[in-house]
Amino acid sequence: VASYAASCGYTDYGDVPKEYIKPIADSLSGMENISVRDANTADFVEKLCGIKPVINLDPVLMYNFSEEVAKAEKEINFPKKYMVVYAYKNRFKDSELIDTVKKYAKKIISLGDSQYWADDFKVLTPFELLAYFKNAECVLTDTFHGTIFSSKFHKRVGVVVRESNKNKLLDLVNRV
Repeated sequence: VASYAASCGYTDYGDVPKEYIKPIADSLSGMENISVRDANTADFVEKLCGIKPVINLDPVLMYNFSEEVAKAEKEINFPKKYMVVYAYKNRFKDSELIDTVKKYAKKIISLGDSQYWADDFKVLTPFELLAYFKNAECVLTDTFHGTIFSSKFHKRVGVVVRESNKNKLLDLVNRV
């Protein structure tokens, strides 16, 4: 049994109720190999069971998907210039942020989940999603994978760090 690039998300060691520590530690100790995707999860594993896991980047960064993305691009009529907004549904509600983004970008496309203030919203296959990131001028995100996709395609990106995502996201931003 092994893990590849596991993550605890926003949970840290201090959040685990005492009665769950031993069962989790026993389960982790029974694994042959453990790899994680962020420093918080590495700390979590090490404190629970004394194992120092390998830290890997997200699997999306291990392969370029160029053929798959090129095929998806042939089926899409992209706007000339656009900004991608990639976040959970209506996560960006701050009126000052919205006004700033709308002044900056003439065309705003929300991917994955809708943002009520975006010009367009797309539900896409995985490779279409990557194609939209690849062809965007810039990206606004508050997600781990939005940051990964932006990095993968060398996009200018605004990353909004929240209390709920800081464990994974700050580590990722520091590493990429």
